[in-house]
Amino acid sequence: MGKMFTSDRSVKRGVMEVDTIDALLAQNKVMAQQLTTLNKKMEKLEVAALGTLQEMQTTCGLCGGPHENHNSSLIKEDQLV
Repeated sequence: MGKMFTSDRSVKRGVMEVDTIDALLAQNKVMAQQLTTLNKKMEKLEVAALGTLQEMQTTCGLCGGPHENHNSSLIKEDQLV
């Protein structure tokens, strides 16, 4: 009867496959963390941009309305009197 034996080659191949999978999973985890960080930064930039846009909108110094001072209803009322 012949001897049955396993090849060292097949054992090494299995270990290498597991190592490769572990490496890919680790890379995937790092990339997911980077995406999370980027998303948080983008959200902060969006909030900052919206705040800047709101600040840029014209506000009347006389009545606080959404127009320039010369279009204020307070000036128009004074002109009528």
